[in-house]
Amino acid sequence: ISSISFIITFIFLIFSSLILVNQITNPITRLSDAIEKYRKGEYDVLIKAKTEDEIGNVTNAFNEMIRYRKKAEDDLRESEERFRGIVESMADWIWEVDANGRYIYCSEKVEKILGYTPGEMIGKTPFDFMPPNEADRIGGIFTKIVAKKIPIKDLKNWNISKDGQRVCLLTN
Repeated sequence: ISSISFIITFIFLIFSSLILVNQITNPITRLSDAIEKYRKGEYDVLIKAKTEDEIGNVTNAFNEMIRYRKKAEDDLRESEERFRGIVESMADWIWEVDANGRYIYCSEKVEKILGYTPGEMIGKTPFDFMPPNEADRIGGIFTKIVAKKIPIKDLKNWNISKDGQRVCLLTN
């Protein structure tokens, strides 16, 4: 009787282990592997949820997060394309500086106006392209504009083009 009890218990443990591996361990391993891929930059990882329990709910939530990120990336890409299309079709030079006053964006029009490529402008300040006395004058005006947090409006300033010519710009 004890041998039969042992065998039945052993078979029950094997069956329980198989259920545990199939229902819990494997789905958690798949989810863990997908999270690791996501952490490494593979943002298109989706997992098939095989159950409707807590593990299935977590898997579905993970997949929804991936879908949401993908949609946000697609929306951002479309928005950037629209922005570039608008900016590049304008006759004006469009630029943006960071908190330190360094160019972080320059439209292609800068090359026609000052002779520099956008890549040559990035990381530099507007003052790097002005004569020293103009840089001092405009620096004082910029300081007031930044302190008051007001937009730049009809600011005339002189710049030096790549070929050394003085170019007057009107900045808004």
